[in-house]
Amino acid sequence: LYKYDAMESLLSIFREMKDLDSAIEIVSEDLSENPFNLKSRLHLVELLIEKSEYQKALDEIKKAEILSIKNEKVLEAKYRIYKKMSQ
Repeated sequence: LYKYDAMESLLSIFREMKDLDSAIEIVSEDLSENPFNLKSRLHLVELLIEKSEYQKALDEIKKAEILSIKNEKVLEAKYRIYKKMSQ
C-alpha cells in the first residue's frame, strides 16, 4: 500500500510539472512488476490520453478490460479515447 501512495504522489508531482514521460515511466515500471494492477493500468491510460497517444491508450484500455470488463472507470476511459480519436 505504501508503494502505491508514493507512486500516486509522484504522479501528481510529474503531472503538475507537465512531465508526462516521467509519470509514464513510473507507471510502466510498476506494471512490469504487477501487470494485473488495474489502478496502474488506468493511470497509464490517463497519461497516454493527456499526451494524445490515443492508439497506445486504446491498447492499454483493452488490457484493462481483460482485468475488469465491466469496471465503470475502464468503460469511461474507453469512451473518452474513442471520443478524442474522432475529433
